[in-house]
Amino acid sequence: MLRLIKPDSDAFARWFEESSQRQAEDRAWAAGGSVEQHRAEVDQMVPMLLPEGLDTPGHTFRIAVDEASDEIAFVWIGTVPGMAPDTRFLFDIVVRPEHRRKGHAREVMKKILDDLSSEAVKNVILQARSDNGPALSLYESLGFARTETSEDGKQVQMALGLRSR
Repeated sequence: MLRLIKPDSDAFARWFEESSQRQAEDRAWAAGGSVEQHRAEVDQMVPMLLPEGLDTPGHTFRIAVDEASDEIAFVWIGTVPGMAPDTRFLFDIVVRPEHRRKGHAREVMKKILDDLSSEAVKNVILQARSDNGPALSLYESLGFARTETSEDGKQVQMALGLRSR
């Protein structure tokens, strides 16, 4: 059984570095261009999204740890400028490679969605790569519905109404 804990500043920096790099790689895959170019864009965007870093209001960062306190996964969910106050965007969920395909992502998602519903959040939106079948299947099994696909078919937007769960 996993527990979700708020990371300390060192753990946050470590996981956030990995998350930022993955986002740059996904953007390069979807839009073309170099990973370095997209990483620079991600790095420029972060201070606007997270002016207070780990403690920015409206953003939740959690690390999933097992019984031995080993770090298994990281999740970041938060607000986006212009988004309704009762809506959150799933920026990232990542499970360490050696812990994948064991149900940890499902467990983390269920826990974070339960936490959000108790905080009066009504909707969660996410964007996923269309070639990431396991992630799309997971999100659909949790009740997310596909709401939009990019013109080139590379990205899928999904939404979940938390009251409908």
